[in-house]
Amino acid sequence: MKESKLNNPYLLATEEYNQVRPNYPDELITLIAAQAEYLPGEILEVGAGTGRLTKDLLTFSKVTALEPSAPMRSKLATLAGEQLTIVPTTLEDSNFPQASFSQIIFSQSWHWCNPQITVEKIRSYLQPSGTILVVFNQLDVSIPWVKRLTRIMRSGDVHKLSKPPALGEEFSPVLGHAIPFTQELTFEQVMTLGRTRSSYLKSTSANQQKMQQNLKWYLEDHLGIPTSSTIKLPYHCLVFAGQR
Repeated sequence: MKESKLNNPYLLATEEYNQVRPNYPDELITLIAAQAEYLPGEILEVGAGTGRLTKDLLTFSKVTALEPSAPMRSKLATLAGEQLTIVPTTLEDSNFPQASFSQIIFSQSWHWCNPQITVEKIRSYLQPSGTILVVFNQLDVSIPWVKRLTRIMRSGDVHKLSKPPALGEEFSPVLGHAIPFTQELTFEQVMTLGRTRSSYLKSTSANQQKMQQNLKWYLEDHLGIPTSSTIKLPYHCLVFAGQR
């Protein structure tokens, strides 16, 4: 992950991110916990953000959380305790002893990393039989109105199960799995969700205003959703798993 604001707009993230981004589904937490029971050890979370996944990992494991964004770390720090170590750096710039971790988890962060350096770090840090998980929460774009919503919010790349991350020959074939879930937000919270996208955070104030106007038009005028309503947003949690 790169630390400049141009490459990582989440260095500009605010409390809004933590308020409206979805939690991870229980099925994912159960999967990670089962692996932790099978191969005990510490988990390395790359791009821990505000701690949406971290808080669940801490219920059954020690966690080292990498997060280069100071605003996000300030929220992550509220989870501080003996089980959590927060490291203010990127994976590329990190330095841990070999075989330090039983699991390495990328939560919404794989696409920010340098692929070549990332794979080298994983090979060094992961214990034998350890697991790497690459996780993405993303809106279900198979639904037409949701697909258009993501375009209006400029939600970025749509990750596909057919395109797993490349880890190299030292790892088992990467398996992909989609976990469906729903997040319910108020009208205003959906507007706020649009303000947490990287495309919004790195845009000019004039473009940000236009993006919000377009989103309000789509929800209120095109879809006919009253501003007093709640909106159910369908998601998929994409999970890519590989084992050393």
